[in-house]
Amino acid sequence: MEWIWRTRVVGPLAPYADGLRSELSRLGYTHWSAANRVWMMGHLSRWLNGESLSLYAVSGALFDTIFVAPPTRRGDAETQVGVDQS
Repeated sequence: MEWIWRTRVVGPLAPYADGLRSELSRLGYTHWSAANRVWMMGHLSRWLNGESLSLYAVSGALFDTIFVAPPTRRGDAETQVGVDQS
């Protein structure tokens, strides 16, 4: 998945970027989803760097919200309603 490698991560989270890329690839993330997650990691890392904060400033809850929780899609609720009524 060479396209994931194009997103650059700098700052305190940079050492973990390759691990995230590998995990996203292993999990079968789509191009857009994987690139977006790596971009978010880079954005958070730049913010931490700008605030002079370390990785340890990121709480587990914040990390889970950003990187672990599956994204919600607008059509999910409507799809489930349609399935329930069948």
